[in-house]
Amino acid sequence: MLRPAIVGTVSVALFGSMTVVACRGGAPPMETGIPVVRAVAPSTIAPGATIRFVAGTDSRLIVGHLRNLTPDSLIIDRCTNCDRLRYGTREISRLEVLRGSSRGRHFAHGLVFGALAGLIIAVLDNAQPCHTDVCDLRLLAFFAGPPFGALIGGIIGVSLPTGERWEPVASQRAVQ
Repeated sequence: MLRPAIVGTVSVALFGSMTVVACRGGAPPMETGIPVVRAVAPSTIAPGATIRFVAGTDSRLIVGHLRNLTPDSLIIDRCTNCDRLRYGTREISRLEVLRGSSRGRHFAHGLVFGALAGLIIAVLDNAQPCHTDVCDLRLLAFFAGPPFGALIGGIIGVSLPTGERWEPVASQRAVQ
């Protein structure tokens, strides 16, 4: 039988780590003020990705499809409202890439969080004092809880809607 002090410590640690992971994302990005913490590395933007940016002191958003992003230039493949197809990175004050979420990604997150929830429930169940003859059967919760939680979490994850969002791109100077 697990000692209550160890079980209590493990359950508090798991709860703390889940709280940090769940709260890390924060609120979804707004149209104008996006936290710098969630910035995408420039190297992760594939050619052909849909981007939007502000060039110079103009506040007009320019939307186009990226051809190439180097430390000194941004080259657009297609753009409906562009003055030109090549921009210097120093003249770009804001750059964002359109990212979408997928059912597979939601399913994976649901599996992970569901399994963690099942494990936490098993730990909390085993931390309770037992005064019957079937106390050892509670250890089966460690074998049944995480898979059952993962199943429920995966189903919930698949049922979540998919969507698209604009993510900021970290400046080239900050990455180098």
